Amino acid sequence: MPVAVDIDAFLDHAIWYAVRAQRQVFAGLAPGACIGIVPRAVARREDGSMLLWQATDDGLASRRACFAGFARCDADMMFVVDDEAMAALDGMAPGEALAALRRQVRRGTIVLYFLKCEGALVALGYEGFLETLGLTIMGACR
Repeated sequence: MPVAVDIDAFLDHAIWYAVRAQRQVFAGLAPGACIGIVPRAVARREDGSMLLWQATDDGLASRRACFAGFARCDADMMFVVDDEAMAALDGMAPGEALAALRRQVRRGTIVLYFLKCEGALVALGYEGFLETLGLTIMGACR
């Protein structure tokens, strides 16, 4: 039986606004770079709404989009967020948002999926963004 997700509460959660407001984190992204954020329940059933952040010349635009599975997703990478992560992120101070996101990625309650190849991610400028999360696109031996 599908798990009910309050998608409006998820997509409008203050944590996403707080992370997106840290413009310097996304400054290296090339226009067109796109990051998706989806609840784990929606990702499992491959049907529902997701949040998309897309780099523009003016910063990072945000919009809702339909999620119909990873194979049909236009994002370069996807954050899949479980209920435990959302509970941990509730009430986060805006200045702590990015650190809180990083902690949840490290704990595995937020899983990051790369939907583009390594070369495409580098060309789109993701290296700096991923470093802020404590991740890398490539290993130490380049």
